[in-house]
Amino acid sequence: MKVDENLSSGEKRTLLAMLLEKRAPVLVPESEGAKGLKKFAASSSELRKEAVLDPSIRFDAPLTQAIEPTGILLTGATGFIGAFLLDELLKRTKAKIYCLVRCPDVVMGRQRIRATLVKYLPGNDWTDPRIIPVAGDLAKPLFGLSTREFEKLAESVDCVYHNGAVTKFVYSYELLKPANVLGTQEVIRLASLGRLKPLHYVSTIAAFPLDNNSEAQIIRETDLDFDGTLYGGYFQSKWVAERMVVAARVQGLPVSLYRPGVVSGHSQTGAWNTAEGVCQFIKMTVETGVFPDVEGAIDLTPVDYVSKAIVHLACSGRAVGQIYHLLNPKPMALKNFSTWIRNYGYPLRRIPYDAWREEMLALAARPDQKSLSSFIMPFFNTDISNSMDRVIIVAVGARYGTEVQFNCGNALKDLVGTDIACPPVDDRLLNTYFSYLIRIGYLHPPTR
Repeated sequence: MKVDENLSSGEKRTLLAMLLEKRAPVLVPESEGAKGLKKFAASSSELRKEAVLDPSIRFDAPLTQAIEPTGILLTGATGFIGAFLLDELLKRTKAKIYCLVRCPDVVMGRQRIRATLVKYLPGNDWTDPRIIPVAGDLAKPLFGLSTREFEKLAESVDCVYHNGAVTKFVYSYELLKPANVLGTQEVIRLASLGRLKPLHYVSTIAAFPLDNNSEAQIIRETDLDFDGTLYGGYFQSKWVAERMVVAARVQGLPVSLYRPGVVSGHSQTGAWNTAEGVCQFIKMTVETGVFPDVEGAIDLTPVDYVSKAIVHLACSGRAVGQIYHLLNPKPMALKNFSTWIRNYGYPLRRIPYDAWREEMLALAARPDQKSLSSFIMPFFNTDISNSMDRVIIVAVGARYGTEVQFNCGNALKDLVGTDIACPPVDDRLLNTYFSYLIRIGYLHPPTR
């Protein structure tokens, strides 16, 4: 199918919403036995019915009176952002940090937490007694705990940082719903039980729907109450989860929302989760020596900025009821990024998108390129034409391009007077990242 290049972005997205259904068998692994909503493209109006809280959750308990929390629940502590949030909470508070970990027992939970901290934050033995593992599962009712265990956990904490989520971008909404949506509901249940406890929810800019009727958008730090299309189960599940959190806020729960952009490595050490998409794209670029000649910008928001900002804002007393965008205010144009990689010492050709796509598909088909195949094939293994693939990439990635801009006024205003600032995507930051990726053996050293 040939796509008319004269179509507006809004028209392309409308067309995309109709055609992407053909991708569902590829983007939803059949072995997972997915049922229900598998649609790669779903409108927010379709998803709205999912964003309904269990009526048994009540919000008539008294507000917590704790000025300084003695106990904090943190979800997602064994993830990339979670490790830095845990470190920051240990530095900024005197509280015990109860970390929900998917594991069979507390001993295994402690091992998983420590392994993550050692990986991303080496130089500490991480035996702090304030780290208290809670063996449970975000995807299960009451986190898989007994009613008494759940109630005891609710009694032990004065606030909640909900950062946990499954980030499988090729999974359907239905596969991600138990952890990302129903897990968020259980977090709200705990935050409302006994005392209303402040909930600090880590969302994502991926939760905003693309507006098919607009050529340009400025996304302000407000509720996502406009209609549009959400592409992929992860984006859909995070939209529904955020709507549930907002519903809890309306009913009286103290809520703060944080929407990070593309979270990248530590700005000083370079420590980064190499399973993240940008890392894989960098590796693919370095190994193949080709880069797509497309417009847009690369937003790398260092994880230390994100974690410090969240904890500072949460502890400031000004965050309740606020929404914060945490993105890099100074991204780098993709063309400049490819030039930087070439100047760093990696031979690189910038070629038209269609030629780049064909080279990637050819390499991904080779048996010695399994890692490349696992990254690229979910995007391109489709019966939709090359030009339609290009629209897919543009539509899904538009939030990082010129059509969509994010206002970060709330975050910048409430961080005034602190030393918390996001470093620009420049030579210094990229040198830090590439040095780290080479040092750990993820990238081969440049040839010159």
